[in-house]
Amino acid sequence: MSLSKIDIVIIFLYIVFTFLIGIAVSRKKHNSFENFYLADRKMPWWLIGFSMAATNFSIDTPLVVNKIIYEYGLPGMWFQWSNLISAMLVAFILAPLWRRANIITDVEFIELRYSGKAASALRLIKGIYFGLILNTIIMGWVFIALLKILTHFANIDPMTIAVIAVLLVFIYSCLSGYLGIALTDTLQYPIALAGSFMLAVFAVKKVGGMNMLLSKLSVVQKQSPIEYTSMFPKLDMGSFVTLFVLSCLLIQWWSNYNADGGGKHIQRILSAKNEKHAVGGVLFFSIMTYVVQLWPWIITALCSIILLNDTTDPEKNYAVIISEVLPVGCKGFVLAGLIGAFMSTIDTHLNLGASYISRDIYKRFLIRNGSEHHYIRMSQVFMLIMLIMAVMITYCSDSVFSVLKFILVLSSGTGLVIIMRWFWWRINVWSELSAILTSSMAAVFLKLFVSHCPYYYQLTISVLVSSIVWIPVTLLTRPVQEATLREFVERFKPLPFGWRKIYVKYSIDMPRNPFRPVLNWILSVIILVVITFVIKYLLVRSA
Repeated sequence: MSLSKIDIVIIFLYIVFTFLIGIAVSRKKHNSFENFYLADRKMPWWLIGFSMAATNFSIDTPLVVNKIIYEYGLPGMWFQWSNLISAMLVAFILAPLWRRANIITDVEFIELRYSGKAASALRLIKGIYFGLILNTIIMGWVFIALLKILTHFANIDPMTIAVIAVLLVFIYSCLSGYLGIALTDTLQYPIALAGSFMLAVFAVKKVGGMNMLLSKLSVVQKQSPIEYTSMFPKLDMGSFVTLFVLSCLLIQWWSNYNADGGGKHIQRILSAKNEKHAVGGVLFFSIMTYVVQLWPWIITALCSIILLNDTTDPEKNYAVIISEVLPVGCKGFVLAGLIGAFMSTIDTHLNLGASYISRDIYKRFLIRNGSEHHYIRMSQVFMLIMLIMAVMITYCSDSVFSVLKFILVLSSGTGLVIIMRWFWWRINVWSELSAILTSSMAAVFLKLFVSHCPYYYQLTISVLVSSIVWIPVTLLTRPVQEATLREFVERFKPLPFGWRKIYVKYSIDMPRNPFRPVLNWILSVIILVVITFVIKYLLVRSA
C-alpha cells in the first residue's frame, strides 16, 4: 500500500512539531543531575501520569496485543492486565517510599539498602545491566516495531523516517533533559491515543459493526481452541491458553523487572513534588494504561482476525489494518501518533539509560570529582552509544513479542527479591546478586537450547531455579549491617511486618495504621479489574 502526499506531510509536520517542543524547553540551562534527570523534583501528578502512560503506550505495544489476540484470544490479555496488581502495589505502598529516597536513580538505592563493598559491586552490575543491556534491548525492539509498521507502505523509506525521528529525539533529549521529554510525552500521548481509537472505529465499521464482528468471531471460535470474546479460558490444565493465563496471574506480575516500579517509572516518581503527587501519577498512569488504552488495540486485533487471513506474522497485521480501513489523512494521523509513541519511548530510555551510566558507573566508579557540567556532557555521549547499540540489536530479532518474553524470563528471578527488600530486613546484597545471575543464566540456557519451550514453562523454570538459589543464599550469608538497616528504617519508614525487629530494637516509631496501604492496594486492584470487566461487557459481549 502507498501513502498519499497528505499523509506523508502530516507525518513529517508532526515529527517537526515534536522536535520544536523539545527544543523550546532546552533553552533552560542544566546545571545539575537533579535538574537534567528529575526536573528539580517539581513534577505534578498529572504530568508524571501522562509521561508514564506515553512511555508505556509505545509503538510496539499494539503489535504485541495483535499477536496475543491471535495466539491466545482475549484471555491472553492477562499478560497486560495482571500488571495492575504490581502497579497498585507501587502506587499505594512503594511510591511513597521511593519518593523518600531523594536519589537520582533507582540503582543508587542499593547503597542505601545494603552495606559494604558488595553493595558497591551490585550497584555497578545493575548500572551495566539496566543502563547498557536492558535499555538498549528495549530500544531495539521498539525499532523493530517501527520498521514493521512503516515497511508496509511502499512509497516511503522506513529507514529514512526512523533515522530522522531518532536524530531529532537524540537532539532534544540531549538539550532539554527530563523536563522536555515529559512535556513532549504529554503532548504526544493524546494524539497517539486518539489515533488508536480512530483505527478501532474504522476497523469495526469495515467489519460491519460490533454485532457483525461478534457474530463472525463466534463462527471462527467454533473452529478454534481459542476463545476470542471471553475474559478467561475454560479451566483446562492441558490448554496452552489456560497455562499462559495462569502464569501471568500467578507468577509474571511479581517476577518481572518492573515489579517494584521499574526504572523509567521510578525516575518519574523521584521527580514528583511530594509523595501525594507520586501516588497520583502512578494511579493516573495505571488507569490509562491498563483500563483505557488497551481496548482500542484489542478491538482492532479482533477485527483483523475477520478481515485478514494472513497469520504468518500477526504483528505486521496492525499496519495492514491501518492501510486497509483508514481514509486519506487519517492514515497519516494514526501513523504520526505511532511515530510519536516511538519517539516518547526512545527519549525516555535514552535519558534513563544515560542516568544509570553517568551516575551509577561513570561518576561512582571512574571520575568522582568532575563538574556537574562534565557529567551532563558525558550523559549525552552515553546516549549516542546506546542508540548505536539499540540499532545493532534491531537486526537480531524480527518479533517484538518474542523479545519482550525473553526480557521477562531473563529478569524473572529478580522480581520477588526487589519487592521483598522493602518488606523484610533479612534480604541482602547476595539475594539480589544470586537472583540476577541465576535467572539470567537460566534464560540464556532456555533460549539457546530449549527455544521451543513455551513462555509459561520458561518463566516458571527461571523463577524456580533462581528461588532455589537466592533463598538459601539469603539465609546462609551475613545480613546487612545493623547500622545500615537502622538508617534505612529511620529514613523510609517501611511497613513494619518484616522490620519489627529493627523498629523495636532501636525504638523507632512505627507507621500508623500499616494495614491501610495494604487494604488500598487490594481494593484498588479489585475496583480496576471490575471496571475492566464492565468495559469488556459493554464493548465485547460474548457472542
